[in-house]
Amino acid sequence: MDTGYAGVPVVRGLDLHLDEGEVVA
Repeated sequence: MDTGYAGVPVVRGLDLHLDEGEVVA
């Protein structure tokens, strides 16, 4: 999975469970 670039999460699906800017690993 890709991490958030410039605080913008790439994985929107998993971002629903995380705060924006959170690193999705």
